[in-house]
Amino acid sequence: MDKKYIPTKERKQIGRGKNNFPMDKNTIDKIKRKNILSKKITHNNDPEVRKEYNKIRNQVKSRVNKLKREYEKNLSEKAKENPKAIWSYIKSKTKTKEGIGDLHLDPEDTKSDKTEDNSKKAKLLVEYFSSVFTKEPDGKVPSPTPVLVTNDMPYQKIKEEVVLRHLNALKIDKSPGMDKLHPRLLKEIAESLAKPLCIIYNQSLESKTVPNDWKNAMISAIFKKGNKSLAKNYRPVSLTSVVCKIMEKILREFIIEHMKKNNLFSKKQYGFIAGRSTGLQLLEVIDKWTEALDQGLDIDCIYTDFMKAFDKVPHKRLIAKIKKSRCP
Repeated sequence: MDKKYIPTKERKQIGRGKNNFPMDKNTIDKIKRKNILSKKITHNNDPEVRKEYNKIRNQVKSRVNKLKREYEKNLSEKAKENPKAIWSYIKSKTKTKEGIGDLHLDPEDTKSDKTEDNSKKAKLLVEYFSSVFTKEPDGKVPSPTPVLVTNDMPYQKIKEEVVLRHLNALKIDKSPGMDKLHPRLLKEIAESLAKPLCIIYNQSLESKTVPNDWKNAMISAIFKKGNKSLAKNYRPVSLTSVVCKIMEKILREFIIEHMKKNNLFSKKQYGFIAGRSTGLQLLEVIDKWTEALDQGLDIDCIYTDFMKAFDKVPHKRLIAKIKKSRCP
């Protein structure tokens, strides 16, 4: 749709070249002059030409190094708000091979045969990613622990101004999903798009269905650690519809509001909740450790990491727990 209705124009990036960072016109002109002098020296090694060449070469080197430092400093200062930029720059400076190399046919056995066929590699990864998810048995799921909830979560219609707020908050450096609707496009036409999206979202809530296109995702296999030839060392990253993700964020806000009003979050819950960061958790733990040391007590600490925890969340039991919290 964007290719059909949005005019595009290719723009050549000037002043980057192999350096991967922008340069001012004065620096570019000096580089051009340096190259011209270099050719002259090749044909005629004139001492005066060489002297000028050496002078400009040193000026260019000094200026390029300064611009590079400034660019890298700017990237690092903005790393938190735009991590993609700094990782793209790092990637441009590395010589690692892109894509996924040969994979063992057994996702966990380094002695098994390998395949270099891309379709077979894709099938191996899909099968492994699918095997990681928790497969729940048919029938009734175990009843969650009862919780005291004062009020049911009220049904709320999504408001146009809320949709507009989320559209304006989109990060334009993110990738689109299968529908190819880029975040930049959605943000640029936010004012015109907010109302029709609001109608679609509310119809989706009322009918308890979502468009089929929103259910599709592009899966990228990202190497995590270990042996790169084993499928088990890759994790799936799904690129879903940005429009769908906006609706998900709005619904999350509704659920979080209900959970907070009814005190359904544990006091030990940190992270993923506003005002309850993991940094705050660390301060609280250090305070308890300090108190224990002052009393002459020993401290034993156990750290637990659940392998592929997000993928292994049992969906049926999760839904049962949400219903127990009286969310519609």
